[in-house]
Amino acid sequence: MTKSYLSNFYKFTGILGGILFFLFGVIFAYSHGTTPQNRMLPIFGLDQAVVLTAIAFLFYICLGITLISLNKYVLKNEKIDRFSHKIVLVSIVFLLVSLIMQNVLVDPHTEWNTPIAIIGWLLQNLSWFLFTVGMVILGIKLYRNGSFRLISLLTILLGLLAALTILGDLMIYRFSNGSITWDLIQAIKYLPFSIIWILLVIHISRLKN
Repeated sequence: MTKSYLSNFYKFTGILGGILFFLFGVIFAYSHGTTPQNRMLPIFGLDQAVVLTAIAFLFYICLGITLISLNKYVLKNEKIDRFSHKIVLVSIVFLLVSLIMQNVLVDPHTEWNTPIAIIGWLLQNLSWFLFTVGMVILGIKLYRNGSFRLISLLTILLGLLAALTILGDLMIYRFSNGSITWDLIQAIKYLPFSIIWILLVIHISRLKN
């Protein structure tokens, strides 16, 4: 019974995390898109920086819990090197640190271009790079081991989509003409990662342990 509750907990947090990740993308696109004054509008009656920080903190925690479930239900049954899994866990810790540097140690409204905020932004991008590398290597090792083929492919996809999401941000900042179309692209590009994340936790939750 305890195992069932724990499995359901991992499944719930993964699905919640996927939803929060997409919600973050929608709010970020709305508040940082075509209408500059939107950056000062409240979200859910609260300061948008507080809301975005809270959502990001929650989906980072959910992502960490998903990685723990991956280790518990998949990796423990496989004789593979877990170093790549540790890299991914470290990337989550770095993401939390970068979040604090950009939104807690400084005022994101007025101090977004200070050295601490910039270092936090660079750490954030480094963290997603480590996440991508770790997840892809982990997925390849799982696939080559012959078991959990679907889970291994979802793991690889999740890593690649993390990189594409960040690269998408950089491309949008470079080429966006400030139209609503670009705002929609900004929001929708978070959706594939969310979907693959949710599919991954659903398939992990179906494993019998």
